[in-house]
Amino acid sequence: MSSQQKKLPIGIQSFEKLINEGAVYVDKTKYIYELLKLGFGAYFLSRPRRFGKSLLVSTLEAIFKNKRELFKGLWLDSSEYAWKEFPVIKFDMSTVAQKTDIELIVGLKDAVKDNAKNEQIVLEESDSPGRMFQSLIHALVKKYGEKVVVLIDEYDDPIIKHVTRPEMAARNREVLHDFYKIMKAEDANLRFVFLTGISKFVKTSIFSGLNNLENISLLAEYSPLLGYTQDELESYFREYILDFAETQSLTVSAALEEIKLWYNGYRFSESEIKVYNPFSSLLFFKHKKFTNYWFETGTPSYLVDLIKKKLPEIKDFEDGIRVLQRSFESYEIESLPIIPLLYDTGYLTIKSSSTNNMMQDYILAYPNLEVKNAMLDR
Repeated sequence: MSSQQKKLPIGIQSFEKLINEGAVYVDKTKYIYELLKLGFGAYFLSRPRRFGKSLLVSTLEAIFKNKRELFKGLWLDSSEYAWKEFPVIKFDMSTVAQKTDIELIVGLKDAVKDNAKNEQIVLEESDSPGRMFQSLIHALVKKYGEKVVVLIDEYDDPIIKHVTRPEMAARNREVLHDFYKIMKAEDANLRFVFLTGISKFVKTSIFSGLNNLENISLLAEYSPLLGYTQDELESYFREYILDFAETQSLTVSAALEEIKLWYNGYRFSESEIKVYNPFSSLLFFKHKKFTNYWFETGTPSYLVDLIKKKLPEIKDFEDGIRVLQRSFESYEIESLPIIPLLYDTGYLTIKSSSTNNMMQDYILAYPNLEVKNAMLDR
């Protein structure tokens, strides 16, 4: 690493740690401000695994905890955002025990108690994690005199990890339904709600229960919120690009074309904005070698099993496949649509879109060479 190269944030999901360690932070706070400027709201964002959802949630947590010193030099610090501290409840559902519905209940209770402990709040024990969640909201409102922020990362993890076991997934879905419905009951005490996940599963109470929940997953203005745009890649990783080009005796433009071919191509709306896979890009800059970084580490066994079961002719995606936007609107675990799921999980992306008879439809295809090579080798 040259003296001009900042540390690559590989594996860092904490915004505070990333900033304190002087690692590269691609400034997304301008897009975050669009979510915050109204002062309240409830939002859902679907993106593939290892695309920076956890870092985004951590960044929101730092904002609402009024850690302005971490944002020095970033776009948000000089914006009109009114900095103020709010009580924050944060759950990472991928870390909650969930092998069975009974284990999930215990895991959710532990997650609520961890939040309470961080705030020096003692909760009364209950058989219901939802009631404990509700008690925590009330305690925080009383302590701070402010409405509560709720951040839920990978909200659907206890469901999607069991997609090849529909009965278990359905039982976990019922547990989550009872837990998440608390947010509807406590709407008057919530200032801001933000959820990330892979897919929009119905019957979890979130999408029917939270009356004002806005799904921003396919909105053009948020398509660059995660992943790196071309300008961001060339600006924030300039020294790494120059180093690779020199090492391989390539011109900078030739090096950029190769990087683009392998790791760019993700498109999350009808706009023309495309982004790079951040996980693969970072590992590429570290190792200076083209390979399937994201696919080899980001593909869970349950999805591989599902692909093998439902898609014997995987090569059909080379020319693209047409789907209607309504295909993405909600999923039933009992009849999971494989094509929209492959989009949600990052193995297909939007290549083009059109409107026919007032209905939006999309052509989906492989995003880049990394995914294409890996999928065709399966």
